[in-house]
Amino acid sequence: MRSALCLALAWAALFNAAPLAARERFQCSIERQAAEAILDLRDRGQTRAFVTAPLPSRESVFNGRQGSLQARLAVQMHGIIDDVYSHPGVQAGPYLAYRMAACSERNAGRKVPRSFAEVALPMSGCQQKHGLPLSTELSQCAREVIEYYQSHEHREPTD
Repeated sequence: MRSALCLALAWAALFNAAPLAARERFQCSIERQAAEAILDLRDRGQTRAFVTAPLPSRESVFNGRQGSLQARLAVQMHGIIDDVYSHPGVQAGPYLAYRMAACSERNAGRKVPRSFAEVALPMSGCQQKHGLPLSTELSQCAREVIEYYQSHEHREPTD
């Protein structure tokens, strides 16, 4: 599993010349795979330190490579690790629904939560209403949570 995270970053390097839409789809696919792997590692008792060991540090990611796909993926993987290990009760289905909705919105240039903590409560409502397995209904609920976040919770202040 540990090598899967490194492999995800290596795969991203192969697609730097791909059209933007294909890179975005690829990024969301890699984010999902990383989230699945990290959830699995957490649920099997692996520590945060074990999971972060193969990743470059957050600081090194931004030294000269801020806009690169590799840097974005590394930052997202750190974010996934933070989300998953800070919320040990979050189940795979609801988290994956949230993560995929957030990736899609972020790639469309729209504002998304900085961390799962900002939407954990409404996502628990999605989980209660639609269950644990990843489903169309759970994914739709996650999109609605993010749309609410965008429109109601975090408007930029106006003077």
